[in-house]
Amino acid sequence: MKHLLQAAFALLLSATAAHAGTAPASMLVNPVYDLRDGRQSYLTLTNISPTQSIDVRVVWVSEAGCREYARVVRLAPGDTTVRSASLDLYGPQGAHPQGARQGWCYAYAIRQPGGVEARGTPVAFNQLVGRMLVQDALTLHDYEVAPWAFTSPMAAHAETDVDGDQLLDLDGREYERAPDTVYIPRFLGQVGGTAASSDLVLLNLTGGREFDVTASLAVFNDDGAYFDATTSFRCWTRRGLAQYSSAFTNAFLLASNDEPTESFGVRESGWFRIDGVRAQTSQDSEANPVILAALIEGTQGVLGGSPPANATEQHSVQVQPYALGEQSNGSLLGRGLTYH
Repeated sequence: MKHLLQAAFALLLSATAAHAGTAPASMLVNPVYDLRDGRQSYLTLTNISPTQSIDVRVVWVSEAGCREYARVVRLAPGDTTVRSASLDLYGPQGAHPQGARQGWCYAYAIRQPGGVEARGTPVAFNQLVGRMLVQDALTLHDYEVAPWAFTSPMAAHAETDVDGDQLLDLDGREYERAPDTVYIPRFLGQVGGTAASSDLVLLNLTGGREFDVTASLAVFNDDGAYFDATTSFRCWTRRGLAQYSSAFTNAFLLASNDEPTESFGVRESGWFRIDGVRAQTSQDSEANPVILAALIEGTQGVLGGSPPANATEQHSVQVQPYALGEQSNGSLLGRGLTYH
């Protein structure tokens, strides 16, 4: 099976690196927030400019229909703010929007907001950095999720909506292009009913929130053996890794002619890549949609044995994704069945 790994590495080396990444940017796309039972999520935003202030529109997007709930925050030079998803979405009275207990979030630089929910005019300002912190009061663990950061090629404070479509286009003109393929460098074999299970988050940025998306998952064991899987979702999804394919389970990996000396104790491992296949509605269809991803990995009992008695020993971590290639058909956020 080594030849399969060699072929995969050749593909990696031949691809063009995507630019969306860790540089300070004009827009940050955070693939996860979580307010389910006992959980809280906090978005940190920082303006690293030593001389310029900026207004930032923070948009929380619910799992149900990808509905948006927006706020505007002003950041002075060198300023940092922490936004509570619970307060932004529910308010101090705790009124819960329908279907907003989890989802994703994006934040982008604007000019001349007309209030805390105003859209404002998107502008270039490659001085924003941030992180999402998720805390779980039930298991007493937390984890951070890094955003996908998109710079703008335009001059600072220039309006980015070049084509006037009221979308944030990842086309290389308004904001840098989106990645073509996402790589997750490690996953651990999934064992049902354990606290070490992992969740895979997928987010579609092509077409609009009503588009049904098909994505391809190419799964490799620790000896380079390759297994195909596909999945479908609308706008955003978060599922247990084993729900996408049995190829992610520990039992499957053990039976897959793997390398026995390369396991994590009793847990097998592998890696996978994610690529959009098609986004479509009854009225429109687009090939190769933009898919962003995050893998949230539970680490309790990773090396086998009994779970720890102390709940504080439970942890989750984000497995940092990598990306290759570019594509220009991503936007935030199409509202209807089509925006062509």
